[in-house]
Amino acid sequence: MNIRLVGTRPLPWLRASLPLLLGTALLIPRIAVAADGLRVGSAAVDLEADDSMIIAGGIEGGRAKGQEGKLRCVAVVIEKDDARVAIVACDVLMLTRRSLDPVMAEIQQRFGIPPSHTLINCTHTHHVPSTMKVHDYGPDEVFTRRVQAIRIGDIALVGVPAEYFTQLGIDIKNRSPFRYTYVAELANDWIGYLPNLEAHKLGGYQVWTGLQSYTEPGTGERIADEAVRLLKELAREDP
Repeated sequence: MNIRLVGTRPLPWLRASLPLLLGTALLIPRIAVAADGLRVGSAAVDLEADDSMIIAGGIEGGRAKGQEGKLRCVAVVIEKDDARVAIVACDVLMLTRRSLDPVMAEIQQRFGIPPSHTLINCTHTHHVPSTMKVHDYGPDEVFTRRVQAIRIGDIALVGVPAEYFTQLGIDIKNRSPFRYTYVAELANDWIGYLPNLEAHKLGGYQVWTGLQSYTEPGTGERIADEAVRLLKELAREDP
């Protein structure tokens, strides 16, 4: 059983809202308990936008007139025994560690959920108000430290901090020891596009180093290898 709370907040409230959102998901009634002791809580907030806000997702900032659908942040917390996993989805273009690291730290401090058990995913929604300055930082030498794998029973989630090319995600799924494997891009950070080697040969704006991509060719494959290694470690653990 899922218990959902829906509220409304302006976009500048986004970063501060995530710990509160998880707190709401944790404060669920005891009736939201499965027979095996699994507890699941969910919460959601609507993000307010107006026509004066700069719209993300283009080469140049623009503005929209009116709003056709809701923009939301949704959080789900899954708890069993002493383990908790938090999964958050935000209807924004992307967020970097500059915004998310303080959120992760506060979540751990307030709710005891470490960053390794928290996945914050951006839905990469274009034509929403901007949440960051695009291309606002250079290469990070430790990209793979942000690759993440989470196991929930026979389901595995992989978080990749980039706009990850589809073929790389398929490669992870094909090599995963779990039947149900889901790859979430733009998770916990944004480091630009991560093309596969074939895409680098074909060219295109996604492989423009320093403008759209901050990694050398082959990084996408190395991240896939790291994700598969993490998945195999999880598969060796008792369910």
